[in-house]
Amino acid sequence: MTSDPDAVLELHFRGGVYDSRILDERALREVFKVMQAVAETATAIWRRSNTHRQRLPRGFARSLQLGIREIREGSTTAILVRANLPAEPRMVDDPLTGAADLIHRSLTATRNGMKFPVELDDQLCDRLAGCGTGLEENSTLLLKPPGKPLTPIDDQAREVLRDRVPETRADVVDLSGQVLQADVNIRSFQLWLDDVVHVSARFTEEQERRITRALHEHDSVRIRLRGFGRYRRNGEL
Repeated sequence: MTSDPDAVLELHFRGGVYDSRILDERALREVFKVMQAVAETATAIWRRSNTHRQRLPRGFARSLQLGIREIREGSTTAILVRANLPAEPRMVDDPLTGAADLIHRSLTATRNGMKFPVELDDQLCDRLAGCGTGLEENSTLLLKPPGKPLTPIDDQAREVLRDRVPETRADVVDLSGQVLQADVNIRSFQLWLDDVVHVSARFTEEQERRITRALHEHDSVRIRLRGFGRYRRNGEL
């Protein structure tokens, strides 16, 4: 691993065009997918550890931003580094390091038959299974956090990850409620239907202002959500 203290994750692209030290458009799209997966995983870890806090710390999303500072041979390796300082410098656990470790442990579990980390929920599992799918045939994406061995996101890993997610069915939804949580970094929000039941949904860039207004004025503003949702076997949306 590079000695860069800001390094979070190595992405290795092997096979095909990547053996010629080329990072093409498909690889760059996969880099962006991994960046999103790391940010979403870090956010989920923080929420799991801070159930008493309704909102993310100020600057938290900004602290999860990653960039590429170095591209190396071997075949083609992109080094992801943190772009900004942590949101809370006094935090014992660095959210980016924790996210990279969780992703690596989850992928390792797909190879050795071990139990998945308890922090890996269905949404993160599905997000991770979507990484590496856009590469050309006979090419592979491998991940490596500092001090850890390489582990691939290939068809085998994706099949194991998807098998873990409960079977769902799609159907039309038409709901209304309060917005009490929103994350503009991953464009996701929670719509609370009552004091107990809530659903998670995505929003577009054009809808961001509407969602953030509903969050800011949640005591008086309700959002109506219409579209398609996925239901689990037990009826949970």
